[in-house]
Amino acid sequence: MAKTVLITGGTGFIGGAAAARFLSDGWNVRILTRRNPFELKNSGAEFVRADYSDPASLSKAVSGCSAVVHLAGALFAWSREEFDKANAAVTANLAAVCAESKPEVFVHVSSLAAGGPVPAGQNRRDETMPDAPVSNYGASKLSGEKELSRLHPETRRVIFRPPIVYGKGDPATATLARWVKRGLMVCPPEAFFSFIYVEDFARCLGLALSNPAIAGKTYYVCEEKTYSWTQFIRSVAEACGRRPPLLLRLRPFEMKAAGWIYQRAARLAGDSPLFNDDKAREACAGDWTANPSRWMKDSGQSEWTPLCRGVKKTFSEL
Repeated sequence: MAKTVLITGGTGFIGGAAAARFLSDGWNVRILTRRNPFELKNSGAEFVRADYSDPASLSKAVSGCSAVVHLAGALFAWSREEFDKANAAVTANLAAVCAESKPEVFVHVSSLAAGGPVPAGQNRRDETMPDAPVSNYGASKLSGEKELSRLHPETRRVIFRPPIVYGKGDPATATLARWVKRGLMVCPPEAFFSFIYVEDFARCLGLALSNPAIAGKTYYVCEEKTYSWTQFIRSVAEACGRRPPLLLRLRPFEMKAAGWIYQRAARLAGDSPLFNDDKAREACAGDWTANPSRWMKDSGQSEWTPLCRGVKKTFSEL
């Protein structure tokens, strides 16, 4: 009889890819949603409505699940308090419920931002380096990781810290393509980044569920090669069939000022702050690259989708 995995954030970009992967691996997939399940497309998964602040509804959602994959969280917020509520308090509530239901495995999706940018003098961040988040988002993700101490000792736990995850279905994809086609983009100071194609990340999640030897560790997962932001944008332009746009680079103080202005304009307009002073701090913090060696050794995963191929799959039809 197939086991059931609960996915929080399963209606999002990464969650959709993860659900498809788990279904193909033979899992029964249950997706926790705060919306009416009947408004969602039938994907072969079961949808259950729950409130992250309501232990009773969370307990019902987790009941009978052998595994939990926690993807839900906030990438943008107005304040540290809002980030903590979405990324730490929600994780605490879910972990407390799972302490009672005792799923076999709990996979928590954090972020490279919880570790921080690459320390000075280093090439890529790895799991041996001390955590040093530079943003409220990163600090809240690190706080969320610490809430896993609430889990029952018998529950196997795995933490992933992915860098930039890209692929079809990412809401940022269409926006990025539009700017590339306009021929002009505002960019932060040049830096290097790690990337992971969404289907590669879904595979990582699937391996974490199926391999009992992967337990009690934090992993950076990404393509081994790193890229400058200029290289990334040129790859996007090529996939879109356009010439590379002119990159207007802002100095750190200009980037931070732009974040401050954008956030306040978004508040006046009643929009979500897709760029703010918190993201500006990350943009000016240096290189955001990671070393996946620990994961490759423990999981046996040795192949990654190269950025040029993943970007082509993502942007060629936009």
